[in-house]
Amino acid sequence: MVRFCGLIAWMALMPAVLSGAPDRNTLLTPMAEELVAEINRVRTDPAGYAAILMAKRPFYRGRRIVVSPKGNEDLEVTAEITQEGLPALDEAVAALRTTRRRGRLQLSRRLCRAAHDHVTNQGLAGTEGHSDSGGEPIDRIKVYIPDVKAAAENISYGRWTARDVVVHELVDDGVTDRGHRKSLLDPGFESIGVDCGYHRVYGIMCVIDLAAE
Repeated sequence: MVRFCGLIAWMALMPAVLSGAPDRNTLLTPMAEELVAEINRVRTDPAGYAAILMAKRPFYRGRRIVVSPKGNEDLEVTAEITQEGLPALDEAVAALRTTRRRGRLQLSRRLCRAAHDHVTNQGLAGTEGHSDSGGEPIDRIKVYIPDVKAAAENISYGRWTARDVVVHELVDDGVTDRGHRKSLLDPGFESIGVDCGYHRVYGIMCVIDLAAE
């Protein structure tokens, strides 16, 4: 689970990220559609994706990640405070460079429904975590896939682009076992379901459900 508290202008960004006509599969918002594509990009070319993480190195100042406002490159604003700083980023780069290519995940309507249930339950309540009134991730998934063989769930709070979600889950700052990275790169998973929606505290949340059906 990844969280990010530095939300900016969420009311202005929300329509562009979450609304609009669903994709051709009538399953995904634009944000969720981009997230599926970004996850498949890192799975099919882990070593190539390492370069995207490397491009983040110049923005680290110890444990801080900084950005410069447009038109004022001399000013640095703290965008995020990490727990580990550059060591976590460098570890992720090294891991991607040694990871073999994985198969593309196939979009699953049933997993999308399970992800949507969690977004719906948590969003208006403003809660966080993997548990809700529907139980644990495996409980929600089994409602739609009773015979699921294996499953995992990643959640992102307060991140507004698909790339931001994926990069931070790959780095997995502060997560000892790097469980989010392992889930995204697990060769045993075949299917993916994603839903992104409003969250009362963080502005936006995305749920990524992965499974071997």
